[in-house]
Amino acid sequence: MTFKIDPAAEAGNRVYDVYIQGEPLDLEKTYTLVTNDFLAVGGDGYTTLANGVKLAEYPALDEILYAYIEKLGEVNIGVEGRIVVEERRVEEPEETVYVVKPGDVLWKIAEKYGTTWQKLAEYNKLKNPHLIFPNQKILIPATN
Repeated sequence: MTFKIDPAAEAGNRVYDVYIQGEPLDLEKTYTLVTNDFLAVGGDGYTTLANGVKLAEYPALDEILYAYIEKLGEVNIGVEGRIVVEERRVEEPEETVYVVKPGDVLWKIAEKYGTTWQKLAEYNKLKNPHLIFPNQKILIPATN
């Protein structure tokens, strides 16, 4: 499993780009999870895990790891890069193009898009913001 995590994102939306054995996570698929008994019963707030089906029970993870290292001999402790911590890049939305209809006034258009007529006039470099025409294109800046 590999994934990226954005620590600056809100809880519940920090993990993204999840891959299982090189394939993107399929939300319609059921996966088998190996974890410790503490998390399996809902510890640390992982209450969803408590509802899972227990397929098998094994010795503690530290015991399994110890046996594995003992069998393996020498261990290369290099970083695998399976977990990447980075701020998620969110593409900036593009501006909206509004086509003026007969009877439109700039303040009503601004109200519709949650801005002010002054901002629209400045953004569109309108010399006279009280004079707009049908079929004129008004650019609505993207909001963040």
